Amino acid sequence: MDLLQLRYFQIVAHLEHMTNAAKQLKVAQPSLSQTISRLEEELGFSLFDREGRNIKLNSFGKILLKRVDRAFSELESAKVEMAELAGESNNLISLSVMHTPLLPNIISKFRKAYPSAKFQVSMHSPLRLVDQLEKGEIDVCVTYFPIEKEGINWVNLMEDEVFIVVPEKHPLAERKCIRLREVEDEQFINMERTNPFRMLTDRFCEKAGFTPNIAFELEEPGSIHSYVEAGLGISFLTEHTIRYASHEKIVPLHIEQPVCKRTIGMAWKSDRYTSKVVREFREFMIRYFKELE
Repeated sequence: MDLLQLRYFQIVAHLEHMTNAAKQLKVAQPSLSQTISRLEEELGFSLFDREGRNIKLNSFGKILLKRVDRAFSELESAKVEMAELAGESNNLISLSVMHTPLLPNIISKFRKAYPSAKFQVSMHSPLRLVDQLEKGEIDVCVTYFPIEKEGINWVNLMEDEVFIVVPEKHPLAERKCIRLREVEDEQFINMERTNPFRMLTDRFCEKAGFTPNIAFELEEPGSIHSYVEAGLGISFLTEHTIRYASHEKIVPLHIEQPVCKRTIGMAWKSDRYTSKVVREFREFMIRYFKELE
């Protein structure tokens, strides 16, 4: 086995598609197929189940992929550590997040203290965040779904309350708080069904004993308060979203029952070497949210 074979296998295994893998690697598909075949011959095991042109990673392939991902992650960590030792660190922070309006302010404040810091930011679902961490594709992730997995460090940053928001002329707008069951007959403006925050609020409704009547499903979180302002329905918004968004024509209502909160936290791979600027950013994040609370 050599590194080229393993890199080819890694890409094919993640994509489970030979043609797409060949395009990504910029090699001819027959050459890629031959490389994978030689690797299987050397190992003595078939790594993929093949049905016509379709391939699927099998149990043997999954075992190898886990180790290959770890090996390439270690090699990448070595490059980062050597660059830092030589004083040639690029001060890059690869960060993956779920939607948070605080992020621009966080990055802006950190750059004032560390002007040379560069950010590579992506936004993904909770499962994709964990996958990125395990593969060593990112340094840090921020999410509101706690990650409890071997090899991943997790720290709580803050508790974020979830409110019901109603138009200013809504019958409930004079109230300070409600029980969630009181709005079971309302029309809701929510994110798409696959959105993590939508999944969270659906669970809150389930705890309250009803299924929300969804009038509008939106892709963009920032659009929700505009729809509520227009009197098209009610919705859920979090405390820190409300704090940093204009909401003069909507009224937030505290939910007494059930308890509606989410935990915002930060995670990173425990055995992955990270540069000084990444370590400083993690400490900065902890201080930032402590001051915010």
